[in-house]
Amino acid sequence: MDAKAFGKRLALRCGIFAVSLWACFGVAHAANAASLYVSPSTGTYTAGQSITVGVYVSSADQPMNAVSASMNFSSSTLQVTSIGTSGSIVNLWAVQPTYSNSAGTVSFEGVVLNPGYTGTSGKIATITFSTKVAGTGTLNFTSGSVFANDGKGTQIYSGSSGTSIAIKAPVVVPVKPAAPAAPAPSTKPSTTPAAPAAPAAPSAPATPAPTAIPTITSYPTSVHAGESITVAGLSQVGNTIEVVYDTGGGTRTIVTVATDDAGAYTATMVNGVSGFTYKIWAEAIAPDGTRSAASRIVTTTMEAPPPLEEVPVAPEAPVTPTVVVQPSTTIDVHTFQLLTWAVVMLSAFAVLALLFMIGLGIRKLWRMRRYQVVLVPRVPHHPFARAAHAFKAAIGALRKDVHAVDSVRQDPNVAGALAGELRSLRVEVDGEFAALESEIAAKSVSAPRNPPPPAV
Repeated sequence: MDAKAFGKRLALRCGIFAVSLWACFGVAHAANAASLYVSPSTGTYTAGQSITVGVYVSSADQPMNAVSASMNFSSSTLQVTSIGTSGSIVNLWAVQPTYSNSAGTVSFEGVVLNPGYTGTSGKIATITFSTKVAGTGTLNFTSGSVFANDGKGTQIYSGSSGTSIAIKAPVVVPVKPAAPAAPAPSTKPSTTPAAPAAPAAPSAPATPAPTAIPTITSYPTSVHAGESITVAGLSQVGNTIEVVYDTGGGTRTIVTVATDDAGAYTATMVNGVSGFTYKIWAEAIAPDGTRSAASRIVTTTMEAPPPLEEVPVAPEAPVTPTVVVQPSTTIDVHTFQLLTWAVVMLSAFAVLALLFMIGLGIRKLWRMRRYQVVLVPRVPHHPFARAAHAFKAAIGALRKDVHAVDSVRQDPNVAGALAGELRSLRVEVDGEFAALESEIAAKSVSAPRNPPPPAV
């Protein structure tokens, strides 16, 4: 096979292999994708109501072992009251879930120990919101990362989905005014003179209408020590609300807030005392100073902080070290595919160049072998020529024997005797050669090369 044709065929096969490798890589990457999402994704709630949403990861095709995300929410309509990690798949938190109501942000970074998590509903954290006013509340991901449990920290994050909820104003039931008193029936004038009327008794002062009792719409049943207790409810517009937190032992904390344009209010008591059960109720104060009766009493238990959860690690199964790659150092899929294609093509070109050089070397060796066979001197087939060649070979062998005999080098007498014999041999050989030359010359004269043609 010609070297050029072989190189073309090899290049074609390498190209087909590279295309197949690229296609397989693309399909594998598309299959091993993970996403982040929030549940519930939609809903309708009332201002002042508490909402709980869960943040989940879906990685059905490949185990994941690390996740991080940044989220934002509409701070004008929502405010975070707490973030819980109970039931989370995350074992170690690089950055604990944190939030900022002023900036409207939530962020977290966590690690899932070996063998990682595989599934479609891996719970990461639970966020509890309190709706502030009527409008639309949104919670979306601004950035996210999910890494595979393959020992390389491969980025498998494909996208995310947030939530959008509708918040409606609370329904305020107006207080019906008292019905006017019926007029007294009229009487016909009497001709009989009436007795003098007794003096009228002084009338009692008018009692103002009572203020409507406020309602409590949301409150926590239990919180940990040091956390805030937030109570939300409804009352008439313009009222001032006093929310009473009573421990039952004579200690009370009163938080005074005003209702907004929709009649909703939110009161928060910070730094609760551990071990107490708080009884909470609300009272409304109208603009004219009248006070309503107390609302229904609700209770909130202040619990001790939960102990740190210890994750047992079996000694016979050491934890595989994982590498968490920051999102800023990752390479997108398109760039990685281009790099892979470039490496494959360069490797194919290098193999072709190597094969081409090997082919040139083999071709050169083959030509040298042919020339060597042609240029090797051959002994003519004439009897005289063979005899001359044998004589030369004998002289060469004799020279080697002379050089090999140590006695010639050490004893001058032996060397002198050997030199004399060689001179005698030379004289004989010269005589024989002279006789042969004369015989050859005589034969060449008696036998012309081109005899004349016979006469016709």
